[in-house]
Amino acid sequence: MEKVFKKEIGAYIKSLCLRHQIDVSTETFNEIYFDLYIPKLSRVFIFHSFNDSANDHYYSLKEVKHSDDLLQVVHIWEDQWLFNKNKIESRIASMLGITKRIHGRETNIVKIDNDQLLKFLSENHMNVPIKAQHKYGLTKNQELVAVMSFSKGRTIIRNNKPFNSFELLRFCNKLEVTVVGGFSKLLNHFISKNDPDDIMTYVDADWSDGQSLSTNGFHYIETMPTMEFWLNIQTGDRE
Repeated sequence: MEKVFKKEIGAYIKSLCLRHQIDVSTETFNEIYFDLYIPKLSRVFIFHSFNDSANDHYYSLKEVKHSDDLLQVVHIWEDQWLFNKNKIESRIASMLGITKRIHGRETNIVKIDNDQLLKFLSENHMNVPIKAQHKYGLTKNQELVAVMSFSKGRTIIRNNKPFNSFELLRFCNKLEVTVVGGFSKLLNHFISKNDPDDIMTYVDADWSDGQSLSTNGFHYIETMPTMEFWLNIQTGDRE
């Protein structure tokens, strides 16, 4: 399966780049191991297959950690490609700027229920769908094109003072769609309605370094240790 996985996803990215006249390279960048390099985005892709050893994964991750800070890295795993191929394809296309773009001002903010949230996340988000206390969507022509969800508030004591803190649980665009400004529109709406003292969230380091969040007022706190999990190769579930 290793050769099939890496050949398929490599061919997909190369075909997108070719159709949209985006340079893509397989040459070594600063002696760092990778599968594809897209100079326009200063981004490299590393593909991890079932047959790679733990040492192989550690080696490539370690090299990236000590590489050029301006280089963004995307790690794609074989199980993700097998079980969420359409979501992977959409996310890569979004990175390349070739999804359908809708401006936030063309959309309306709506409250959604957990059934709507879970259905949308299941169809469009990579991670496991989860319920939320606060959930909002963006619609265009009555079609849901993005969602954002938050936990309920909890009181945290900092410097001997209580803070009303919330967690941003999920943000997601519809597949093959990018709502420009949609993240900030939904975030600002939540803030106006709930007056939080702070909001925290996590970033999936396989896909992002989190720098885009800084434009919306988020600040880096820490990097979590690498996670280990069991994979059910029949269902794609990670535990």
